[in-house]
Amino acid sequence: MLLIYILLFLFIGFSESREREIVINEEISIGTIVFDLNSISPLSSSSLITYQLLESSSLLYFNSTTNSIIIIKRIDRDTLCPNDDLCLTCYITMKFYDIFYYDILLLKFKINDINDNQPIFNSNTYTISLTENNMPGIKIRLSKADDIDCLINNIQYYELTYIYNNYIIISKINLFNNNNNQTINNNNQPFYLEYDIINNELYLIINITLDRELQYEYIFTLTVNDYKYITSTKLTLIVLDVNDHNPKFLQTIYTINITDIIPIGTILIKLIAYDEDVML
Repeated sequence: MLLIYILLFLFIGFSESREREIVINEEISIGTIVFDLNSISPLSSSSLITYQLLESSSLLYFNSTTNSIIIIKRIDRDTLCPNDDLCLTCYITMKFYDIFYYDILLLKFKINDINDNQPIFNSNTYTISLTENNMPGIKIRLSKADDIDCLINNIQYYELTYIYNNYIIISKINLFNNNNNQTINNNNQPFYLEYDIINNELYLIINITLDRELQYEYIFTLTVNDYKYITSTKLTLIVLDVNDHNPKFLQTIYTINITDIIPIGTILIKLIAYDEDVML
């Protein structure tokens, strides 16, 4: 038996290698046969086994009796390859020695992503602040949602919903169709979203001049969608006050009639002034 293994490894040392790539979905059921080595063997399925397993995987099992490869553990691409954002490099490999061809066969199982994760925000509510009398067009960077799926299974668009002048307004930005038409359509809205595809940043555009004395806060619902799952969070814009109003009396002219015998210390009038600004 020892002699057989020695001869086997001597053959392997002088063997050429060939590869075969097989694409499988993540989360495929345990017990599923994902490949049959007989399909690439010149021998019939009833012939003697012609493959010697050289490198195995903890997720796959090689049945040497049937030459089939079977799922034995859960395959989660997002855990297996967390940095594969473009779905390009997530593989499970197994290596065999082909006794018939006297060469090495490398099987590369490419794990295909499925949309099995919901996009999530880090918080259920966000608060941002901006002083009044701003110039229209100011950008405020927003916290984005996270989705560990990739490409078409990742976040597709954001939606901003709010009430302005008793109208419900919805601003939508498509991350993979971020063209000028979207910006032109949004320019007519008091608030809208903008996405920087180069820097992967999401912005709220303030398209009006804020006046705290007219409205001190704005409430938005920020929604993210990956075409399967939808997640929302609350966004509150607090308008900060600036000293842009003069204090005023209730009247512009006050007339007081007194007699010449009025006692010293008598209160003649109480003046009340008000200021639309707050605090300092």
